[in-house]
Amino acid sequence: MDRFADVVAGLEALAQPVAAQFPKYSGQLRLAMIEVGRGHLFVVRAGVETRLGVLAEEGLGQGLLGHQMGDLARRMGELFGTTARGEERPG
Repeated sequence: MDRFADVVAGLEALAQPVAAQFPKYSGQLRLAMIEVGRGHLFVVRAGVETRLGVLAEEGLGQGLLGHQMGDLARRMGELFGTTARGEERPG
């Protein structure tokens, strides 16, 4: 489990500077995705110092998964006492 957490944190750390290169589109990373052999790894920020990573099998509805991850990310922010995604303060 620690290995998966490291992968999720690493992917978010690599993708955030890329998103920052596009200020016209807010410059904020909303979702990072990697396609693997028979599935996908999705990572979203769930709050301050909080990320949510999901490894999904091929064929799963990506739109539905993204929507559910967004809902869960907001709830995680509330449960862990961090700011919910989309409400973070710059800093």
